[in-house]
Amino acid sequence: MLQSSAIALAMTALAIPASAASTAPRAASSATIHMHDFAFVPKTLTIDAGTRVTIVNDDDEAHTATAIDASFDTAGLDAHETWSHVFDRIGSFAYYCELHPSMKGVIIVRTHPASKGHS
Repeated sequence: MLQSSAIALAMTALAIPASAASTAPRAASSATIHMHDFAFVPKTLTIDAGTRVTIVNDDDEAHTATAIDASFDTAGLDAHETWSHVFDRIGSFAYYCELHPSMKGVIIVRTHPASKGHS
């Protein structure tokens, strides 16, 4: 009985076309930046396009994460608040805290590995 179940399972696996596995939607990537002790941690974050970045304010003071090119702005995040954004555009995005300008960071968005080499 066990052997016939294994054979049936193997035959079912063979019946699934190989293309079905490659077209299945992939789970979205995510990353987190913390505002901690008046600094962005990590200071530089490198991600693939399509990654959702969540910024968490771990401090007791309000902060912002404001892109120099105005591509994103968290507005004021009070203590323990979060903000998320999906970064689809390739490039380097420098940002700072409008309330504490010495707080600076960079998000580097690169081409998603699955799309490299495809036209």
